[in-house]
Amino acid sequence: MPDHAASALSYVLGPISGVFFLTLEPYSRKREVRFHAWQSILFGSLAFAIFLAGPLLSFFVPMTMLAVIGFAELALLMASLVVWMILMYRAYVGERWVLPVIGPMADRKA
Repeated sequence: MPDHAASALSYVLGPISGVFFLTLEPYSRKREVRFHAWQSILFGSLAFAIFLAGPLLSFFVPMTMLAVIGFAELALLMASLVVWMILMYRAYVGERWVLPVIGPMADRKA
C-alpha cells in the first residue's frame, strides 16, 4: 500500500487505526505515516474528550444552560467531523496538514 493511503487510513478509526499503523511494519518506520498516526491518536482523543465533556458538564450547570451546552457540543462535534474529513483527504493526496496544537506534538513524536 502506498504511504499516502496508509496515512489517510490512519485517521479512519481515530486512535485505534493510529495505533495500528504505528505498530504495523513497514509503516512504523516511515516518518510521514507515523506523523499522521500520532496526529490521528491525539485528535481522536481530543474529540472523544469533548464528546464526553458535554454530558459530564451537564451535572454541574443550571438547567437553563443545558441547551447552550448541547448546541456548543453539537457545533464542536460537527467541526471535528469536518476537520477529520479534511485530515483524511489531505493525507491521501500527500499533503501534511498540521493542526495548531497537536500537530507539533505529533511531529515531535514521529
